[in-house]
Amino acid sequence: LLEAKLGDAVLAEPRGTGRSVHGLKASQGGKVSQLRELEAKVQALLAERKAMPARVSASEAGLQVTRREAKAVVDRVKLAAYNAEEWLLDRLVVHYPNPHDARDLLRSFAELSGTIETTATGVLVSLDPPDTPMYRQALRSLVEDLNTIGPTFPGTDVPVTYEVRMHHSEVPL
Repeated sequence: LLEAKLGDAVLAEPRGTGRSVHGLKASQGGKVSQLRELEAKVQALLAERKAMPARVSASEAGLQVTRREAKAVVDRVKLAAYNAEEWLLDRLVVHYPNPHDARDLLRSFAELSGTIETTATGVLVSLDPPDTPMYRQALRSLVEDLNTIGPTFPGTDVPVTYEVRMHHSEVPL
């Protein structure tokens, strides 16, 4: 800002008035010395910043997270995961005849490989099918139920679509 004011003062000075350099400096009212002081402060601050470490741990910064606070966060994450598992389990038992094995089956679904792709219409999650036909059918039915609900990517309105790929035994000859 001071550089701009200084430049404006020079440009506003009428030419050919016979004014000396000394007169120009006097008309600027000490702006040049203020500008030099500010530039020196900026250089000192830049040097000070350069001397600081790039990363500082929370303990070095004086922040302390108590064990109780950390446990509360972990407990909330565990509770959310448990609730999500129970919600999926409620939907899976409708499509799987043995409710005693449903929890293990749901966990095995979570270990299936697959891909996640972004498309023009949203996010596509493609799961590799289980080898057991009964499991495959249960997963396909669960995925169909999930797609009917219309899930979105967390924190956005981007739709997520799930699919189960074709098993090698189902490929038409």
